[in-house]
Amino acid sequence: MKGKNFFLNIIFFAVISGGLCGYVLGVIAGILPIFHENMGFSNAQISFIAGAILLGCVISSIYTGVLNDWIGRKYTMSITFLFYAVGAAIFCFSNSFSFVYVSRFLQGVGFGMAVIVIPVYLTEISSKLNRGKVIASFQLALTGGVLLSNVFNLFLATNLNWRAVIAVIFIVSCFLLYYTVLLPESPRWLFSHGGKEKAKNALECLNIKFNNKQTWDEISILADKEKVNILKVLTKRSNVIPILIVTAAVSLNQLSGINGFLQCSVTILKQTGISSEVVGLIGGISITGINFIATILTLIFIERLGRRKILKIGTFALLGLTIHIIDKKGKYEKQKLGPDFDNGETYQVVVRRGNLFAATLNSENSYCLAGCTLAPGFEFEDWTCPEESELLKKYPQHKEIIKSLSRV
Repeated sequence: MKGKNFFLNIIFFAVISGGLCGYVLGVIAGILPIFHENMGFSNAQISFIAGAILLGCVISSIYTGVLNDWIGRKYTMSITFLFYAVGAAIFCFSNSFSFVYVSRFLQGVGFGMAVIVIPVYLTEISSKLNRGKVIASFQLALTGGVLLSNVFNLFLATNLNWRAVIAVIFIVSCFLLYYTVLLPESPRWLFSHGGKEKAKNALECLNIKFNNKQTWDEISILADKEKVNILKVLTKRSNVIPILIVTAAVSLNQLSGINGFLQCSVTILKQTGISSEVVGLIGGISITGINFIATILTLIFIERLGRRKILKIGTFALLGLTIHIIDKKGKYEKQKLGPDFDNGETYQVVVRRGNLFAATLNSENSYCLAGCTLAPGFEFEDWTCPEESELLKKYPQHKEIIKSLSRV
């Protein structure tokens, strides 16, 4: 891969690898209801299967950075696609909860590695002028892969042919495993590991319009920066607050439960009273479609509005609510969702088992998109919505709030 076609090859790799990551995450949504109805899996088992991929992500995130710097980007990506392929192969031949869980866990390990190593590789192998396009292609393909998995489920899983849906992961993983062999190693990694001649050869693969000397200077500077004591950088007073803010933003994004919701969207919709499998899958497509469109809009407006404003807009969609809670002892409290921590606001509220809760908008003319993430093993049969008369009899001291929030 050399010359002017290299940029297109990298875009192709970014789209296919990103699409595979999204597909792996979302494909289970249409399969879980089949396992529940035809294989007798309990709600607890369904919850654990949905959580398996996230557990794999947590574990792989611990060692991927070290592995990435030790053996290189190419070998790490190869291991990633190998985890995908092995996990998909086990899933295709699964006939019990244990095998399904192990297969999703292995796919989760691969997913966790992929979302770390692939963006790093794409950043280091792309020219400075094209870097944004390449990373944007990967992110857009990821959300597109989630959408595509739901479309595949609509046409295949509804006929109970869920193995064919999973086989797509195996086929694409094997293809990417081969395709990775054709890609050059990251010039930056080669340079930092003493392979300066190999790094120069890798740079020749870049688009001929790009200034390789500029890239070489950039890599040299970055390699020198890597010698800096990371611990000192992280603990430097001026860096602590920005690092904590970024860490909190990323963590809270995951704690919103979006990844769990994408995996269980069809199951959740069916448990709300939708009996048709097809209608449930269409609902899942609409949810992932909104996610895909939101990604496109972000990519369009991020340069015009700026990163900070886009982040505020995305965060605002999750805010604007007051959560009202009455615990088992009859104590009432309310918590506001918002970014103003000094005034007691928070991004997330935990409602304990057995407590009553309701939500109101902070402004009558506003709206809010909110999600409710349930602990693994939750049974929807345990969900209750008491009548107003019952609540007034039990908690007469909270008459005003009960009358405003409960049904008659």
